[in-house]
Amino acid sequence: MASPNQATTPRSRRRLFALLAILFLACAALATQPWWRAYLHRVQPIDSVPAASGDGRLVRSGPHVVLHLAGTPEEMGAQHGALLKQNIRFLIDAYLVKGNAVISPNEADPRRVKLLAAVRRMRASLPSDFLAELDACAQAAEVDPEVLLLAQCEGDVTEAAAAAGRTTLSQACSAYAAFGAGTKDGRLECGRNMDYILGADVGLHCSLVTYYRPKTGHRFAAVGVAGVLTGWTLINDQGLVVANHLGGGHRSNLDAIPTLILTRLIAQRCGTIDEALAFIRDSKRMRGQIVWLAQGADPATGRPARAVAVEYDADKVAVREAEKDVLLVTNTNRVFDHDLPDADVPCGRYKKMRARMQQAYGKLDGSAPVNETVVNGSTFHAFSCVLPSKTFRARFQTNPGFLEESVEYPMPGTE
Repeated sequence: MASPNQATTPRSRRRLFALLAILFLACAALATQPWWRAYLHRVQPIDSVPAASGDGRLVRSGPHVVLHLAGTPEEMGAQHGALLKQNIRFLIDAYLVKGNAVISPNEADPRRVKLLAAVRRMRASLPSDFLAELDACAQAAEVDPEVLLLAQCEGDVTEAAAAAGRTTLSQACSAYAAFGAGTKDGRLECGRNMDYILGADVGLHCSLVTYYRPKTGHRFAAVGVAGVLTGWTLINDQGLVVANHLGGGHRSNLDAIPTLILTRLIAQRCGTIDEALAFIRDSKRMRGQIVWLAQGADPATGRPARAVAVEYDADKVAVREAEKDVLLVTNTNRVFDHDLPDADVPCGRYKKMRARMQQAYGKLDGSAPVNETVVNGSTFHAFSCVLPSKTFRARFQTNPGFLEESVEYPMPGTE
């Protein structure tokens, strides 16, 4: 004869399954509610939002946080540091100290001493206006300015200081641009995935879109994180897009400008791709990188749409123009040391983008950015826009491996 427990097992299981089904349906219903999604999938800064400091403002745009800076370099730096003081400290700790173990918190640690000596040496090559902004930011946030400067260029400095070339290239970051025959209406469409591991919860707390309204130079927006005065993807009031990828050559020079600061200077100082190319060639470059540039057509001046990838190192610059009105970019050199045909690029993400571009060629209308077909768990942010246009879009990873919904932003100069 079966025991009472055995006799009731099937009924108990049915009740358990029914309860689990109800719980699942309840969770699914909650997940569809806007307030629930906003709570789970939004940037959650440590500092208070909204807030203001001088002409600077920290506000929300849906699930994102937006920083507005204006004025002299010193004023913009002070605004940044005051509004994001706790976030900047968190970034340094999570990114440099804990996340990637770049620098020890022990000031007497020999590796820290050597690394900051390299930062001081590199600092002498940077423009005075950028240094003034960075130092003001560090002072307002009450952090070491040398450590904050390291946060702007950790990869460049550590590689240049070690004088070590890369033997392999990551195939992570991905970007594209298409125009003319490549898009439905001929306008330029472009997008970029920034893939990088910055440390636990950096995406959740520090992801940021920053609008710069400098006293001199172009107004521009940067997609990045709190405490990084550069960003990884930038667009200015002339519709010039600039972003970086790993790649280029192996020659490095510590007495030079690191990549992210170089792209920031391009966004602020250059109005066209030609001006940007001249700036890159004339600048002292710290290490090998790939920087791509895109800009829509300007009927008023007759300037056509254009997109280029610039592969360089400390000694040499090579420029690759779009092919058949399409430019695809990953962390793979195409023209630096030799001409690598499109069909022979070994990068898996490049192949996926190429296949998607072949399907969509001549049909692209901005509704399905090609770069977003190859996002992965390391994608920190995604950017896309159609030029000339009054808006661009940005997406962040605030939860591990999950890229949140995109948010539309006004173009710099129209915000």
